Amino acid sequence: MKFSVSPGIFAPASGKNSRGGVQLMKFDGKHGKNTKGFYLALGICLLAVGIAAWTTYDSVVNFTARDEALQSQPSYQATEKTVSGVKESSSSPILSAESSQPETSQTQQKPEPDPISSAPEKTESSQAPVKEPEPESEAEPVQETAVEPEQEPDPTPESLSYPIGKSVSQRFSGDNPVYSETMGDWRVHSGADIPAQAGENVTAACAGTVSAVSQDELYGGCVVVTQGELEVYYYGVDEIAVKAGDTVAQGDAIGVLGSVPCESADGDHLHFAVKRAGAWIDPLELLS
Repeated sequence: MKFSVSPGIFAPASGKNSRGGVQLMKFDGKHGKNTKGFYLALGICLLAVGIAAWTTYDSVVNFTARDEALQSQPSYQATEKTVSGVKESSSSPILSAESSQPETSQTQQKPEPDPISSAPEKTESSQAPVKEPEPESEAEPVQETAVEPEQEPDPTPESLSYPIGKSVSQRFSGDNPVYSETMGDWRVHSGADIPAQAGENVTAACAGTVSAVSQDELYGGCVVVTQGELEVYYYGVDEIAVKAGDTVAQGDAIGVLGSVPCESADGDHLHFAVKRAGAWIDPLELLS
């Protein structure tokens, strides 16, 4: 398309020249001034739109770049460190979760121990001397003692011999009290009185062991001989010839007849009493 240059404003003509070009129509001066003002205003508007577009684009680009720069920079936070017991304020970077993890795994190292602070402190327990266990003393050999076979208890005599004389002046009363001429009261008589002359020998009515020898204010000298379940008591004995622990055979002399102070009104006699299994019994049941 060809344009012809001439003063004024030209517009394309609606026809072709002989060479095939397009002829420009020439506007008149009044019409050209209006068109010129229109295009000038249009150009100013386009320029303003371009400037506004460029300003907006530049602002967006700068804001994006600044945001990325802020995100890439590490943030700092004041922390406290303790060095040798003194708190020291310092700033240490706190990285984001995405950027700190790979660096932490690569750069984190085990801190070297301080030769002074890591020295083990001596405590009272470490300073105290450790007592060595005392050697166990050898156990003393157990002495074996011979086990003696249990001895069977002595058989209980089925009968007794008269220790002196052959008669009885006062019988066993059991639970029935009798009047005492000497004491002037009623009391039970727990044995049998065998009359005899003072000084005559008193013999053991049965074999056994002397379990007790004593002196009583009421009954005089007393000898007790034990055999099996029987305990035989001899009251009113003087010049006692045995002691506790002695063994006697039936008929052995154990002393001589003396006196029984609580029965002195009944004349010289031996107060003879017997217990079976701890209970008083009538001696005449066994005397023969």
